Amino acid sequence: MADPAALGTASVPAQLLPGSWGLATSLTGQVRVPLDSGSVHYLLSHTDSAEARKQVYLAAATSPEANLSLLTGMLGCRHKLARLLGYTSYAHFKASDSTLAGSPGAAESFLVDLADQCRAHADKELALLTHMKRQHTGDSGAVFQPWDQDYYTRQLATQACGPAAAAVAAFPYLQLGSVLAGLSELLDRLMGLQLQQQPLSAKEAWAQGLVKLAVVCCEHGPLGTLYLDLVARPGKVPSSGILYPVRCGRELPGGMYQQPILCLVGNVAAAHGIGSATATQLLLSWKEFKTLLHEMGHAVHSMVSRTKYQHVWGTRCAQDIVEVPSHLWEHFASDSRCLALLARHKSSREPLPAQLAQQLACRTSATPALELQQQALMSLVDLVYHGHLPPSSAHESSSVWLSLAHQHSSLPPPQTTSPQARFSHLTIYGASYYSYLYARCLSEAIWDTHLLQDPLNPHTGQLIKELLLKPGGSLEPLDLLTSVLGGPVQRDKVLQARHGGWCPKTDHLVKRMIGSTAQDTLHKGL
Repeated sequence: MADPAALGTASVPAQLLPGSWGLATSLTGQVRVPLDSGSVHYLLSHTDSAEARKQVYLAAATSPEANLSLLTGMLGCRHKLARLLGYTSYAHFKASDSTLAGSPGAAESFLVDLADQCRAHADKELALLTHMKRQHTGDSGAVFQPWDQDYYTRQLATQACGPAAAAVAAFPYLQLGSVLAGLSELLDRLMGLQLQQQPLSAKEAWAQGLVKLAVVCCEHGPLGTLYLDLVARPGKVPSSGILYPVRCGRELPGGMYQQPILCLVGNVAAAHGIGSATATQLLLSWKEFKTLLHEMGHAVHSMVSRTKYQHVWGTRCAQDIVEVPSHLWEHFASDSRCLALLARHKSSREPLPAQLAQQLACRTSATPALELQQQALMSLVDLVYHGHLPPSSAHESSSVWLSLAHQHSSLPPPQTTSPQARFSHLTIYGASYYSYLYARCLSEAIWDTHLLQDPLNPHTGQLIKELLLKPGGSLEPLDLLTSVLGGPVQRDKVLQARHGGWCPKTDHLVKRMIGSTAQDTLHKGL
């Protein structure tokens, strides 16, 4: 929403900061800590000093100030647009565009239900984190603060899931070339698709470290081309993973089909200068591995889709179901049968040890209820911001956030903060951020219905390929999901009609949240 340089810095005493951060001191003994999200998260997670965490948190939670006026202006313009088109709000305008929700009320009731279902579990997680802080500080009355969350969540992950060294131990099993080979084998067995690496010509390579893949169907031949631009470099878009369509798929005159071209862009750090011939040697972290699977879910969606018009091709479907395939693909990372193909040692070809996989998965979800609760809160904020009375000032947008947080969050932010200034999804996901939670619920239901028993069953793979992916946005969301789930009776076990639209039931998602490894340990700890 603003130039990253406008994020600013926080001045923190050097002796309060961890490791090498404390070495970058000035003559005043202070360190200017950059307030980009990566630096802020690292310091909040690793800094033992509560005072330093507080300084960094409050500085980040009140910047960049420029975004606040940009946000107010954007919300005002969107509201005017919706009114000009005859809608009562921008949220109603977005919901009317062939969405599953159909109305803001359907999405809002879903989010309130989900937040309510999370509350007891989130309160337990917060109680354990508070207990850990009191033990750590020796203060039996210590109050848990928002700037404590990342630090003690990291401590909980180590206690419940094992040391952070597991992340380093996993690197040899997550080499990019090996992961792509495993993903190709998985897709071949499941859907009859293969990822075939192709040579890059000098004219088509815009940077070092690109990988070119042909996506090929065993029945129909080449489906399209996918470029991977994953190596971090200066000036690159600061994203962990985003998929760009270079050329869309569509029917051509005479019955031919225009094959799509896609580019998946990421920022994986390379140990040294890396060329296209060695890009497949990149070592992924567990988070980068899951991000790759997520984005490949989008890519396969677009490659498999066959529509007459490009504006309903692939991921150009209703915004509140577009994330379903990508979240479905993430499940491959949590299934041992799929991991045996995807995560193999780069030298021995042995699969990732089960215990190591469990530790990695656990470390990414040590407090699943608090995380889910926060996503529900942010989705509610998004809907209210785009509702009948959008906030007309920075003070009003902060007040909306704080009011909703006190209703639906176990750990509300401090009164003086403006968390909305860093909520970048308000731009591209305005009035539809709830889509991520819709997708998580729906992907859980589809996984449990079709893939849980055998995630490599080719019959099931063809069903998902034909019914979920191939139509793109050419079908109404409800019709598409009714077909995928096996008819109206099965659909009604997953979806419910509300406020003139539809929303998922939360059973499958809450069940997974409660059953996570870290959550089990947490209950024992209490």
